[in-house]
Amino acid sequence: MSPDETGVRFTNKLIKDHPLRRVYNSGYVCGGIAIGDVNGDQRPDIYCVSGPLENRLYVQTDTLKFKDVTEAAGVSGGDNWGAGAAFKDIDNDGDVDLYVCNYESPNQLFLNDGHGHFTEAAESHGLAIVNSSMMPAFCDYDLDGDLDLYLLTNRVFRKGGRPKEPPFEMVDGKPQVKPEFARFYALTKQANDKYQMHDYGQPDLLLQNQGDGTFKDVTSDSGIIGDGYGLSATWWDYNHDGKPDIYVANDYDSPDCLYRNDGNGKFTNVLKETLPHTSWFSMGADFGDLNNDGLFDFLVVDMAATTHFAQKTTMGAMSAAKLAKVAGPPPQIMRNALYVNSGTARFQEAAYLAGLANSDWSWSVKIADFDNDGLQDVFITNGMARNINNSDIIVTDDMRIGHEEFDFYADTPTRPEQNLAFRNEGNLNFRDVSKEWNLAHVGMSYASATADLDGDGDLDLVVANLDEPVSIYRNDINSAQSSANRLVVRLHGKNGNSQGIGSTVKLKSTSGEQIRQLIPTTGFLGDSEPIAHFGLAADDKVDSLEISWPSGRVQTVSNVKLNHRIDIAEPTEDLDAEKHRAEMHSKMFAGGPISIRHQDDYFDDFQLQPLLPNQLSQFGPDLKFGDVNGDGLEDFYMTGSAGYAGQLFVRDSDGSFRLSAQAAFEIDAAAEDLGCHFFDADGDGDLDLYVASGSVENHDHPALYQDRLYVNDDNGSFVRSEKALPELTDSTEDVSSHDFDHDGDLDLFVGGRLLPGQYPLSPKSRLLRNDDGKFTDVTESIAPELLSAGMVTASCWADVNGDGWADLMLTTEWGPVRYFENDNGKLVEQTNHAGLSDQTGWWNDIVPADLDGDGDTDFVVANFGLVTKYHASIDHPALLYYGDFAQNGKMKLVEAEHENETLFPIRGKSCSTNAMPHLANKFTTYRDFALASLGDIYSDKCLNEAHRFAATELQSGILFNDNGQFTFQPLPRIAQISPSLAAAVADFNQDGHIDIFLGQNFFVPQVETGRMDSGLGQLLLNDGQRRFRAVRPDESGLTIPDDVRAVSVVDLNADGRPDLVIATNNGPISTWINQPPAK
Repeated sequence: MSPDETGVRFTNKLIKDHPLRRVYNSGYVCGGIAIGDVNGDQRPDIYCVSGPLENRLYVQTDTLKFKDVTEAAGVSGGDNWGAGAAFKDIDNDGDVDLYVCNYESPNQLFLNDGHGHFTEAAESHGLAIVNSSMMPAFCDYDLDGDLDLYLLTNRVFRKGGRPKEPPFEMVDGKPQVKPEFARFYALTKQANDKYQMHDYGQPDLLLQNQGDGTFKDVTSDSGIIGDGYGLSATWWDYNHDGKPDIYVANDYDSPDCLYRNDGNGKFTNVLKETLPHTSWFSMGADFGDLNNDGLFDFLVVDMAATTHFAQKTTMGAMSAAKLAKVAGPPPQIMRNALYVNSGTARFQEAAYLAGLANSDWSWSVKIADFDNDGLQDVFITNGMARNINNSDIIVTDDMRIGHEEFDFYADTPTRPEQNLAFRNEGNLNFRDVSKEWNLAHVGMSYASATADLDGDGDLDLVVANLDEPVSIYRNDINSAQSSANRLVVRLHGKNGNSQGIGSTVKLKSTSGEQIRQLIPTTGFLGDSEPIAHFGLAADDKVDSLEISWPSGRVQTVSNVKLNHRIDIAEPTEDLDAEKHRAEMHSKMFAGGPISIRHQDDYFDDFQLQPLLPNQLSQFGPDLKFGDVNGDGLEDFYMTGSAGYAGQLFVRDSDGSFRLSAQAAFEIDAAAEDLGCHFFDADGDGDLDLYVASGSVENHDHPALYQDRLYVNDDNGSFVRSEKALPELTDSTEDVSSHDFDHDGDLDLFVGGRLLPGQYPLSPKSRLLRNDDGKFTDVTESIAPELLSAGMVTASCWADVNGDGWADLMLTTEWGPVRYFENDNGKLVEQTNHAGLSDQTGWWNDIVPADLDGDGDTDFVVANFGLVTKYHASIDHPALLYYGDFAQNGKMKLVEAEHENETLFPIRGKSCSTNAMPHLANKFTTYRDFALASLGDIYSDKCLNEAHRFAATELQSGILFNDNGQFTFQPLPRIAQISPSLAAAVADFNQDGHIDIFLGQNFFVPQVETGRMDSGLGQLLLNDGQRRFRAVRPDESGLTIPDDVRAVSVVDLNADGRPDLVIATNNGPISTWINQPPAK
């Protein structure tokens, strides 16, 4: 709606010569929005905060008609530089008061007389705080009946920039910031024992309401610590224990904080153990139940670009300091973060999966059901006053001496960007509907707030823009859809919390249950109308509303009328129902890490091949079970990395595992072993051991790639057989056995994993025939296509076509799942005939099982998943080229992706020119590089001559066997939340159907990608109809956040139920016991 229609003409101005222009490169550039009913007429009013100019209050006099009453109301704020504001009832008189944050001048508290006239009273209430105040976040954290305040701060910008003289001095032999500069700078000790100076973020404050509307600073006793550059502080009950917790999103290098409310006035920062990684430049944040599972999810926005050009002009070089942030803990990654609540103490990050990872330079985010379909959608504001991360504008520390940050950008162009709206399509899948919903404003938008401004039961939007009037969006999304029912709930709490802030409202209807928590202050500098809104789509009635008040009362309301705003008052009497009653679920598995760990020293793969997509040196360990000493108990072997011998653990009768010393294994400790396999090599009835050596560490010592066969002496002692194997110095990983030629002994397939230094060219895979315990390489004559089968990650033998001969199935990286039919002892590739050729991927594992009960063998295939920057389809595959792009005889890697039918490189100018210096002369600026297509950079001739690899499918799934023809069915969407390098099958719930477990995560991609660590291990239960239900971790009991490489199914406690043993790279072994169902 236009300013002429609404009467709201407020504009946040950027005044280039303003005395405080030094704050323009920060979140202070554009003030906030607060919405509340200031005069009690049941219409929401709007307060707009300004930096350089006075604030304005607009009272709604008629539907969506507003009048500027600032002067009469007395809330202009004067000449203070304002930031965020909030309408809350501070003095407990039933009307909304107004608290305004100011930069480096006293914050202001305007008390309302009930008629929209205000008196400033911050000093007498303990709220006239002078700091780099950014945003007030009110909530009753101590549950004593009144509203407390978390005051978010940012940093103080020194007038005149950095001083000429160093702002630190030596004290007792150590550098220390001089007292007069302590508000601006801090020193941090680095890993090399040197100190680095950086701008100092101000500590946030926790202010406790004393019950009479006055506030006391209790920060020092609360556990709230840190000095970040705060941009948002969001109260929410992340663990659903009834106590409000708070997430603090900090800009730049300062890490975010998730403070758990411990219930005794204390908070604990649980970020590291709760979240796998965070955004880097964290800005606005909001929460909501995005998948309607009854748990609150959380979304933090960052500034990751949505276009190739923007990405490549803002990446810059990866400095040592940046790499440290990527390392964590937890790692900081420059993209949005969507934390899906698993029901356990750990969240799963799913922004890529949901399509919400990149949204440009984002500020505010609002989660709300804008189209009233029962699913909460997402709105994000974008833009920036100046393009301060333009990689072609270099600002050094020396240049900052005597200059303020804005000096370098004052005369550069603005950075307008489009606001974004995403419709929740269900199943954690969001679709960009910005243009469809008329929200695709291009400009510099910052704060936003929601309200039902016109009283029609849906949510409207108010957005603060820079150098443009405030935008008011009337919600007409469902104007032509009368079936889209809705409900607005307004709470009336007791004195001290008259708006019921912090209450939780649950709605039950035909379609299920929805949940809201009344926290109006979310996003960035946005204070929304304090209502709980529910979209109901076609549901024509509400079964019940349940309100959990902060006081502890739980209230149930029935006979609710739809398409109305209903008012619910907190009951005065104590109710019998217990608040926050815990629902105890019997978990399917119990267990966790044991004392056995895998060790893997760091190796810099990128010295061999600088542009590798992922490290290749951390694919271990493998772990296999077998009864090696004939005592009837399952023992296991775990492969060792370079410098660490493989280990055999023997099971004792009490169920514990004991390391069995094996001199033969210690002798071979220099090898990096990736695969192992127990089988009877010599036909003597016991289990011998094949170990496959691979990886890239030993690229200059090919003898260390020789695979090994250890022969068992019948009692579990192993000796290496020096003559049993041919010379095999390929870098291998997978090995499997079967009597492929039906001569009564076990033969071997050995999969070539890679060629060190020549990724992604195909190594040789081998077929080894067992000739009386000595193995002969018969690949050339029996299965010649295996010599160029690609980078094999896993194999299995199964009779695919039911002819009585076991066939060979392989998974490959940058290739298809390959099918080799056993034709009377000769292997013939039938990949294309079986319908598998087009689905190329980064396949990691394959497990056979009859998953649909039709009597033939289907296959579970593990893939890289969808929580990644890569996108793959038949039409637009992920691409990799390997060629001589400098025409100097040296082969290099180039990753590519499509944007609007044009191919562009995935890697940026900095890393590309480091790997191929000739590009630096061709592209002297980041802009030039960003504008160039793949052909412009590397030439069509070189690309055509290069090896080309494509991935068209990244989802893990099932290959259903239909008479030797395969149909690929992806596993449920949540199972794609992380790469899976290991899978297992068993009837875990003993219902007669074979279920699936995926081990997840991959921590070692190239640094700009960021580690893929959102998985907790996914159990999928089979209903027998080709449908699989993803079991949430709080039901399965499985929480495995580590970098899983191997999964074994074994009955550890001899109760007839399949248990799990999980091996992780550079981490613990964990055991998970399958629990009997609760009676």
